[in-house]
Amino acid sequence: MWWQSCPVQLFKVRMKRMTNHKWGRIREKGKHRFVFLYGFLGWGFFTALLWAFIMEIVDPSENVWVRLVLALIIFPLAGIAFGHFTWSKAEKNYMKSSG
Repeated sequence: MWWQSCPVQLFKVRMKRMTNHKWGRIREKGKHRFVFLYGFLGWGFFTALLWAFIMEIVDPSENVWVRLVLALIIFPLAGIAFGHFTWSKAEKNYMKSSG
């Protein structure tokens, strides 16, 4: 079909190859490191700070420190789950495209 050779399709194929190459380098460093950096710190810690900041603007009735401490407990734990899910999904895509 004509749309399979259009530049957008070729770009998508190229991006997929680069993503697989990048994922290959990330996965060499291990799952625990990935979950810690991308899940716990990258998603959990950053989201906790962002949520606490936004909630202080939207609803300043609670103590900011209590809200921040709770967010720094809950969001990083959720970030661990997010990291595991992301790792599994990326591994599945990597195995499907390389095998």
